[in-house]
This record gives sequence, structure tokens and C-alpha cells, in this order.
Amino acid sequence: MAGESTTTVEGDVSTTVAGDGTETTDSSVDTTISDGGFCPSAEGEEAGSTTGTSPPAVDENGNPVEIICGTAEDPAAFEDEIDVTVPQVVVTIPLPEDIPGQELEWSPWAPTEVLVASVEEARVKLATAEEEHLGAVAQVKSLRLRRKELEQQVEALDEESRETLELLLVAEQRLRDRATAAFVRGDSFGPSLDYDDVLALEAQQTLVDTVFDLDRESVAEYSELRDKLDIETLSTFDRLVLIEELSVEAEEEVEFQLGAIEQAERELVVFEAGSTVYIENVLFPIAGNYSVPLINSWGFPRSGGRRHKGIDIFAPHGTPLVAAERGVITDVGNGKLGGLKVWLRGASGTDWYYAHLSAFAPGLAEGQVVEAGDLLGYVGQTGNAVGTPPHLHLQIHPNGGEAVNPYPMLNVVAERDAALLAGG
Repeated sequence: MAGESTTTVEGDVSTTVAGDGTETTDSSVDTTISDGGFCPSAEGEEAGSTTGTSPPAVDENGNPVEIICGTAEDPAAFEDEIDVTVPQVVVTIPLPEDIPGQELEWSPWAPTEVLVASVEEARVKLATAEEEHLGAVAQVKSLRLRRKELEQQVEALDEESRETLELLLVAEQRLRDRATAAFVRGDSFGPSLDYDDVLALEAQQTLVDTVFDLDRESVAEYSELRDKLDIETLSTFDRLVLIEELSVEAEEEVEFQLGAIEQAERELVVFEAGSTVYIENVLFPIAGNYSVPLINSWGFPRSGGRRHKGIDIFAPHGTPLVAAERGVITDVGNGKLGGLKVWLRGASGTDWYYAHLSAFAPGLAEGQVVEAGDLLGYVGQTGNAVGTPPHLHLQIHPNGGEAVNPYPMLNVVAERDAALLAGG
């Protein structure tokens, strides 16, 4: 119709067609405006129509941003990269102790791979940990009662026997300490030592030679002290030593199960939030201000009847983007839809996809090992995000498979970080 004009954007170049058919171009355009035309889709086909220009929106700094067929409150209008392929590469992620200056942070309870589970499975895991913790506590109480009984028996002994027992306890501990030191050095003799081992030491010169810290004089002293006590007193002593060992192990089990409970509770929070996966020690991928609360744009409609396979996290242009977990960069590139994009293979086996960056971190390259929190790039509007408020399009692919919704897990991380900042 005469008098109408349409402005379209492809890459960084805009083309304006006036009513008389005259075309003008502008390579500095950074927004998409449509007057009575159609909204561009991921493939450039007609995805819908609108009457007049869309209402203005602003970014986190208050700068106006023009949006087609939607506003910052309507992320469904944004055409982010939907169909992406996880880089099919084989990478080896070195353990932290393999890197100079890095120490391995390892927990016996936490999963080392991405954990795929359900709320029910997480609840069962927590209940099991709580039950085992109660059992460990009961064991500690039982051993303490038994030790008290044996100590009362020792108190009933004559003074000479009690003094001999005290010396024997010192000699016993000295032998154990030396045996443990030999074990740490890698000698064949293990850290366990009872009276039969002592007798074997006296009889087997080869074993004495292996554990060279256990000199004959110390063994002879230990045996001499035992010879001074009668069988009943020696039995009390041996039981007391055993109870001490079992008590230490039981108390360690109590602490272990407390850690297991805390771990299970962290996992349950994530699954109850709606996540289908849990990844240990995940950091929020944006190191700076971002829109709060987060928008769960997973599954929002896209052109061709498809659905959004990630989430959009809105943040000021240039806000730093960081590695959500330690891993290896598997791809750094520029796509038609995703614009400047980064793929990260995390230590959990999860592939992380960052899209629409404004720039990469200096020197970022494929094959590079990054730690959680390392800079990857900056929030932008590249690819088909031109004309939208700056944002990060994020996808996660556990074990290189289909994308899953990262919102529940990241929302828990965001709430945790906010609580920490508030001193909660």
C-alpha cells in the first residue's frame, strides 16, 4: 500500500523499502522495527503480524529497546536458537590435582556425574541417609556405655595393675603410630595391629625388616608389660582397646552420614523445584546483575510449532558470563541464530550452550580447560536476538543428550546466592 514503509534487519544491516519501492540501507542498525509487517522467525519466514510498532521496553540500565511482536515481559516473542547440535568431540577433563596450584575438592557423598532422578528418588535417598545416621548415633551410644563398664573394671584393679595397664596403653599406641607411618610410606605391613601381630613380629624377622620403625626394643617392652598382667586383666585391656577403635569408627560414621544428609537435602531442593537433573557445585552463569525473578521460558512457542529448548536470562549488555562448572570449551563460534556462542563440556558430562554473546573472553579457544566461575564472554544481542533486550540464551544437555530445562536448578542457585548476599 502506498505510504507504508517496512524496515527489516539481516545481520547488522537494515533495509528500508519506501512506498514507492525505493530501498535504503543502514549498517549501524541495532534494532528491528516493523510497521504493519511481519515478525521475522528463526528461518526468516512469516511468523505472525502486528499492527504498528511494538511498545518500547528498557534494559537494566533504563535504555530504551525496541521489540517486535512482544516486550521484555513476553519472552515468547524472542526467536532464540532452538535446534542446536551438541559438539561431537571427545575431551578429557583433567582432575584439579593435575593442574598446578589446584587442589581436588572431593566429597564422598556428592555425585561426580550429572544426577538424573525424581523427587521420590531424592526423598528415598534422604530418608536412607537419615536412617543410617540414626544407626550410627545408636552405635556410638552403645560403645560409650560398654567403654564405661570396662573403665569401671579397670578402676577396680589394684594400683600396680592399673599402672601397668596405663604403660601398656602407651606402648600399644606407640606401636600403632609406627605401623601407620610405615603403611603411609607404602610398606607391606598394614596399619592394623593386635597382639597376634606383635607375636608375629617377634617370630618373623622379614616382617620386622619391612616395618623398620617397629624396633625390637619397643616390641620387647610391649610383650614384657603384657606378661605382667593376668589373663582376665589382659582380656579387659584388649576389649577396651577394641572399644576405642570401634568408637572412633562409629563417630566418623556419624559425621559421614551427617554429610550425606546435607547432600541429599541439597539434591531434594533442586528436584522439588521441578528439575530433572542435579549437578554439584553449579555456579550461576551470569556474574553480575540480571533480571529477577528469572523467567521460566522453557517450552515457550517458537516458529513452526516448535518449543523453546532453553531459557533466556536478561541482563545489561556486556555483563560477564562465566563457566557454570569446571570443564573444557568444545566450541567457540558465530551462528546465524545463536550469534556469538560457546559450548562448554562440564566435568559432570553436561554440555552447556551460551548464545547471543556480545564478545568472547580474551583468548577463549576450543580445548581450553576452565574452572567454574572463569570468564567466557559477555551478554549481548547477536544472531537472531537483534532487537531484543540483551540476554543469555542458555541450554543444558546432560551427557550430551536432549536438552532439559535448566530453570529449576538455576533458580535454586539464584535464590541461594541471594540468601548468601543477604546474610541468610
